[in-house]
Amino acid sequence: MSKIRDRRAKVHDFGRFVYLDMQKTGSTYTSKFLQHTCKLQEVRYEKHVPVRDSFSRTAFYFITIRHPLSLYSSLYRYGLDRRGGVFHRLEQANLLNVYSDFDEFLTFVLRPENAAVLGEGYTPDIARHIGFMSFRFLKLSLQYAFRNIDLYTARKNSFWKFAFPTSVMNLQQQFITHLEIKNENLRDELAHLALERFPEYFNETLVRAFLSEVDGANESKTKASQLDVALSKNVLKTLKSREKLLWSRYN
Repeated sequence: MSKIRDRRAKVHDFGRFVYLDMQKTGSTYTSKFLQHTCKLQEVRYEKHVPVRDSFSRTAFYFITIRHPLSLYSSLYRYGLDRRGGVFHRLEQANLLNVYSDFDEFLTFVLRPENAAVLGEGYTPDIARHIGFMSFRFLKLSLQYAFRNIDLYTARKNSFWKFAFPTSVMNLQQQFITHLEIKNENLRDELAHLALERFPEYFNETLVRAFLSEVDGANESKTKASQLDVALSKNVLKTLKSREKLLWSRYN
C-alpha cells in the first residue's frame, strides 16, 4: 500500500453545502458561479484537499461529472496543447509519442502498468480494477478516499475475496455526495440547484445573469471536432470496463 499520495482535488465549502471539484468537468465555471451568486459566506476554497476529517453530516455535498470518453478526449487535447500535469509527466518520462493519435493515447493510459506515470496516487494495483477517470471521481466522492480504495483493491486481490463485496460499484454505498451534476447539462442543473433546490441561499437575479452571460473557462484550443475519435473495439471495450463506475451514469 503506497503512502505517497497526490491528493489533487478541490473543496469549495459554503457551510450549508460543499462543492467537490473534479477536473475537466466545468469545475472552474461552477466555482465562479458559486462565488458570484451564493448568499452564504465562503468557508474555504482549498485546492488538493479531498474530504477527510472535515466531513460534515449536516452539509449537502455535490460534484460535477462528465462522460468518461469526453474526459479522456479533453485530457488528450489538453496534452496536444502541451498543458496539464499528465502531459508534463509524460514529457519527463519521454513518452510523448502516446499523443500520436487518440486510440494510442487511450491504449497507453488504460494499461495498468502505466498507471504510476499518470500521478495523483494512481497505482497499477488500483488501475487493474478502476480507470483513471473513475479514480478521480472516487477520490472526491468518498471520505478518506485512499483508505477506501486501498481496502477495495486489497479485498479484490485477496485469496478470501469471495467473502467481501468486490465490485467497484459497491463503493457507491459509501459516497458522501447527494448530487452529481453532469457537465453536459451544467447550466440547467446549476439553475435547478440554485433556484429550485436552495433558492434561499442564492440571489436569483445574479444566478440568471451569470448563467446567461458567463462563458466556460479552460477550454482546450484543440477542439473535439478536430479529433478522429474512432476507437478500436478492444480499446473501447477496455474503456467501458475500467470506467464502468462513471459510464453507468450515462447508460
